[in-house]
Amino acid sequence: MQLRYVGYPFVDVGVATIFAYAMRIDPDVKTLEDIQDWHIQRLIEEICKVYIHVSVSNFLGTVVFANVGFANPRANGNTNQTEIRRRRLKALLMLYKNPEEIPADISKIVTKTADKELCVLTGEKALVRVSRTIMPLIGNEEDINFYPQGKPKLPIAGWCVLALLAMPFGGLISEGKLLIVHSTNHRLMEEFAREHIETNMKHLSLGSNEKVPNYKFPETHIVQKLRQTQARLSRNDNLIAYHFSSSGQDADIRIMNLPSNVIGFVQSAYRLYPTAWINIESNAWYLGAGEKIKKADKERTQREIYKQNYLYEDLFRLPVNARSFLRRYLLRFPRIDRKVTKADRKLDPRFTYSSIRQKEMISWGITELFVERIMHMDKKRVEAIKSLGDRIARYIGHHDARLLKRLYFARNDQEFRRTLIRADFDDLGKGNEPIMLYDEFVYAFFEDEGEVARYDYNFARDLLLIRIIEQLHKEWTDEHEDVLQEISAELEKQDEESEEN
Repeated sequence: MQLRYVGYPFVDVGVATIFAYAMRIDPDVKTLEDIQDWHIQRLIEEICKVYIHVSVSNFLGTVVFANVGFANPRANGNTNQTEIRRRRLKALLMLYKNPEEIPADISKIVTKTADKELCVLTGEKALVRVSRTIMPLIGNEEDINFYPQGKPKLPIAGWCVLALLAMPFGGLISEGKLLIVHSTNHRLMEEFAREHIETNMKHLSLGSNEKVPNYKFPETHIVQKLRQTQARLSRNDNLIAYHFSSSGQDADIRIMNLPSNVIGFVQSAYRLYPTAWINIESNAWYLGAGEKIKKADKERTQREIYKQNYLYEDLFRLPVNARSFLRRYLLRFPRIDRKVTKADRKLDPRFTYSSIRQKEMISWGITELFVERIMHMDKKRVEAIKSLGDRIARYIGHHDARLLKRLYFARNDQEFRRTLIRADFDDLGKGNEPIMLYDEFVYAFFEDEGEVARYDYNFARDLLLIRIIEQLHKEWTDEHEDVLQEISAELEKQDEESEEN
């Protein structure tokens, strides 16, 4: 048997699980080629213990392997048939080693292939044909629709059966479905499988009927673990999570993608600007206590299982929601939603965001990373906005503190421009450097040599405000507390008016 990654997520996660378990019990295992038969036999023993546990068995037979013979004991009509179910499971896991004869116990689950049939996943000689009882989210045992050559079930190799059955061991139960993580970086995938194996084995008490924890908010969990991973990541590494149920009644899948540029942005932000980025992350957690935790679960951290981080979840909406992401988390503009009750608003930290009160979280460095990595903005234009912001910040710091308020509440691009032009005009003849340089301002906000405003004019204005606010040093903010309070009061007034309307 030659274990390898084939590009099919359910099999790849199974292979990563086999590898992660082998590394767990044998530190000499460094590559897939190092895996020996005794490693697999130990894993099979562990799987036979875990999968027969009543809460895991019910979950697998309902959500992952629809009505498979070794799971969901209630379907057998007798909950005491533990040994029969264990024998069926072991026979399936051992198919890779005993390919000549399919035991009668599992002949209804898998069927022998014809001599010349090839595995649809690997191209090698197939051993058995399988339905959704083994391979999630495909057809059942009898239908011929959507199968090649009009034959029910798909032909696959024996070791692929092993990988498919190992796959849930390297995943998590999340919101009643199975969560697995796939990546072009095999080490990253193996890290997630290892982490999930440890979690599953830690929380599963084989001597009791306690349920395995049902992790809430899968996106939050994924980013948390990604931040903790020891795997080396390159600029081309992506991550795709599959959150699915293969139930015959309500099969469903949600595919969550973190592209390589998003992963790279988060890593760089944390490495280069750790204080600001950790503050931004920390202030995105749901403020409630989470679900009521059972007494037996007190050792589990509420944040790990039950709480959500809004920033982590919004990373999965990038780059589509890049502008709103920047405005919310990097410029700290508060969320406004009249449909949310006052009680719920108190639990969502985004309703309290403020670029004035949370000035320490505003970082031009993180913003620059974001617009270049996620939005692919022209570096020359970013530099023009930065330079303009520096001059405006100096002018505000030395000459006119209230210019910040006028820029902050400019209703449109025309008023924003007139405010800057008026400030430049008022300063004319005083020997100071001009606030606006024509070529720079045009390049930042206009196209066609100043004839047409850019479609993202307001977005560029947000970037400019980020740079201005960041450049206003603490001494200035302490001295002009009255201006900042006026801005905060005006923002609160606008929030109240929007709620009333």
